[in-house]
Amino acid sequence: MRKHYMTICFRGNTEVTYIDRKGDIVVTFEKVAGEDFVSVDIKLDGVVVLNNGFSPADVDYYTRFVLKNANMIKLLASRKDELHA
Repeated sequence: MRKHYMTICFRGNTEVTYIDRKGDIVVTFEKVAGEDFVSVDIKLDGVVVLNNGFSPADVDYYTRFVLKNANMIKLLASRKDELHA
């Protein structure tokens, strides 16, 4: 199940969620673009799994965001039972 991490208001209210698939954590950035959504999935090591509509500059920004916040996301994922009960 996806867990909410934060909303980045200055980037068009981009929702940031993550999912832990047996130790392989994937962070998703998603926002409304017109009548549709754009999203990108990035692993904690910076590997882009899927880009659905974000520009290369946005993907670069979000990749750097994931790399800088990887430790906090790992901590939250490890405490999922306490934090998301």
